[in-house]
Amino acid sequence: SCDENSHSNIGAICGQVIGGNSTISSCTNNIEIEGKNNIGGLIGICKGHQQAYNNISDCTNKAVITARASSQLVIVGGIVGQLEQGGLINTTVSHCTNAGKINATSENPNSVAGGIVGKTGSFLTMTDCGNTALISTSTIGYAAGLVGSCQNYPSTITNCYSQGDISTQSCKNIGGITTVDRSGEATIKNCYFSGEIKG
Repeated sequence: SCDENSHSNIGAICGQVIGGNSTISSCTNNIEIEGKNNIGGLIGICKGHQQAYNNISDCTNKAVITARASSQLVIVGGIVGQLEQGGLINTTVSHCTNAGKINATSENPNSVAGGIVGKTGSFLTMTDCGNTALISTSTIGYAAGLVGSCQNYPSTITNCYSQGDISTQSCKNIGGITTVDRSGEATIKNCYFSGEIKG
C-alpha cells in the first residue's frame, strides 16, 4: 500500500513490505514513479520484526524515479527506497539492475538517493547488482551509485557495479558505491564505479 496523502511509500510492485519473510523476484518496472519519501522502482519501504528476512532477486527498474520535497525527508532507490531502521531485518538483494534515471530534491540534510537501495537501517546483503543510470540530486544529504547510505547496521556489497554518473548540487556525502553514517558499516568486495561524480 502507499500513503496517498503524503505521497510516500510508493513502489511499482509494493508500496510497503510489512512484517518480513517476503520474497519478490523476476519483476520489472517500466512506468515513471514520482513521490516524496520512501520511493522505489519496485518497493517503497521494507518493514519487519526481529529475525525476519526479505529476499529481492532478479528485478529491474527501467523507468525514471523522482522524489521531490521542500524541507521534508526524501529517500529514493532504483529498486527499494528504504530498509527501515529497527527490527533486525535481514534483506538480500541479488541480480537486480536499475536503468532508470533517479531524481532527488530536498533541503532536508538527511535525504538519501541510491541506484539500487536508498537507505538501509537494517542488515543488507547485496550481490550481483548494477546501476547504469544517472542519479541527479539537489541539496540532499547522501547519494551513491548502489546504496545511498548504510546506517545503523552492517551491509555487505559483493560483485556489484555502478556505471551511471552522479550529478549533485550541495550534497554533503557522495559515493560511487555507497556512503556510511550513524554507526553503520559496509564491506565492499569486487565492486566498481565507472561513472563520473559531477557537482
